Amino acid sequence: MSRAGLRSDKPSDLFKVRPRDKGKAQYEDQHQAYEVLVECHKREGLYWMPCAAPDSVSA
Repeated sequence: MSRAGLRSDKPSDLFKVRPRDKGKAQYEDQHQAYEVLVECHKREGLYWMPCAAPDSVSA
């Protein structure tokens, strides 16, 4: 988030579609990518990317 210049802790802020950009394919596509890549529990403030998780986690 800091590399993107954002102060938010929410990854969704990287993929927001502003009202003026609604309906424009390039912005709608990036939002769809977010929905595919990032899973979250908004109430708990948890976000993760299953595709970036290691194959096995050792305890």
